[in-house]
Amino acid sequence: MKRLLACLAAALVSGCICIDLHSSTYSVPAGVYSGTRSCADVLAIPFRGYRGTCAQWVREHTLLMYPVFLLDLPLELVADTCTLPYDLWVRLAGGDGQ
Repeated sequence: MKRLLACLAAALVSGCICIDLHSSTYSVPAGVYSGTRSCADVLAIPFRGYRGTCAQWVREHTLLMYPVFLLDLPLELVADTCTLPYDLWVRLAGGDGQ
């Protein structure tokens, strides 16, 4: 049962940052491997020296979700690789993606 729940959780978060960044709600193109970069940025939050109440809240909640982001990182890589031709086309066509 635990394996089924783990597989279900992994399927639910598979590439969700990449999909969100490529949605039509953003006016700026997402950029090449933007989902992978964003997921890695979130994974780095606990190791940064942020100060203050809000930063503490972010660090604590990131640590709670850390296993999910670790599972999601390779899936982000796959999703970003699938969208790579589009991202390169947008970039070469003069988009603002990174």
